[in-house]
Amino acid sequence: MIANHWNDKLNLLPSTRKDIYFTEEYCKLHAFDNRIACAFVYEKNDALYILPILIGQIPDSNGLCDFETPYGYGGPITNNDSPTFIQEAEEQLKKDCYAQGIVAGFIRFHPILDNVHLTAGAFDILPDRKTVAIDLSADEQQIWQDQLHSKNRNTIRKAERNGFTFLIDESFAFLEDFKRLYRQTMQRVAAKEFYNFDDRYFANLVYYLKNRACIGIVQQEDRSVAAAIFLYNYPWAHYHLAGSEYEGAIKGANNLLLYQAALYLKTKGAQILHLGGGTDHDESNSLLAFKRKFSPLTYQFSIGKGIFIEGLYNALCSKWEKAYPEKITEFGKMVLKYRF
Repeated sequence: MIANHWNDKLNLLPSTRKDIYFTEEYCKLHAFDNRIACAFVYEKNDALYILPILIGQIPDSNGLCDFETPYGYGGPITNNDSPTFIQEAEEQLKKDCYAQGIVAGFIRFHPILDNVHLTAGAFDILPDRKTVAIDLSADEQQIWQDQLHSKNRNTIRKAERNGFTFLIDESFAFLEDFKRLYRQTMQRVAAKEFYNFDDRYFANLVYYLKNRACIGIVQQEDRSVAAAIFLYNYPWAHYHLAGSEYEGAIKGANNLLLYQAALYLKTKGAQILHLGGGTDHDESNSLLAFKRKFSPLTYQFSIGKGIFIEGLYNALCSKWEKAYPEKITEFGKMVLKYRF
């Protein structure tokens, strides 16, 4: 069934089989553009399968819908890896989607949980990019010596010599500083419009996730020069959004920020700090290269594409291609391309 509330079911799963991205609160935070946060839930005896999704009506489609998992890392989770159970769950998912006029779905899988294997044919799987994580189960000296690249260690020392100091903000008192730095950075790197989160997004982040998030800040002479929001659902923690002043960035503020935040999250019970990947799938991506300076540990991020009402889906795509031929090159391979 597709349910509007599922945290009670989520709480039945062990901590190592779930994460913050699967909670009602995180999904509600990303319910943009009139999408509805919900989850497909399938139960059989003690076996449980949960797929949190955002369902939305497709414009100019006579009430047809599609779904995607929220920004971040989601997909299906379960307490039973049996192929038979997974197949039964997916068969019910396809029936529910057909009954509710959901023509297609797009999944961003969770690299650490490796839930890409929890599929039985309902989704075509496409490897997307590598992501990086710091192993916080190691002791502090091992993290510093064995995981951080030598050049990164030098940059962190340089940042400390430049008078940069680190602090953790669990009350979001520095939210305005973070927003300033984040928006400066998005403008500087010419980020896609999707990443220009508005004030409402950040207000909702505090409202929904305040007890599962914090801000890391680097300051110089009481001025915030770098900041990042971290999410956690131990044993997992995530580098969510970040920003910095240009001068601070070139002097190592971001390096100091990530390293000190990792040590802080380690003290709180995180075993992994997931840094994510680059801005695309290119192995030489500069953001990926920056993150790789913190750890050699990588994971595979993959996406999934599911078509549930093929005829209607193909008609939507054909209509879109005829109306927007100039967009085919950029968006033509996306499963929900008719939304662009």
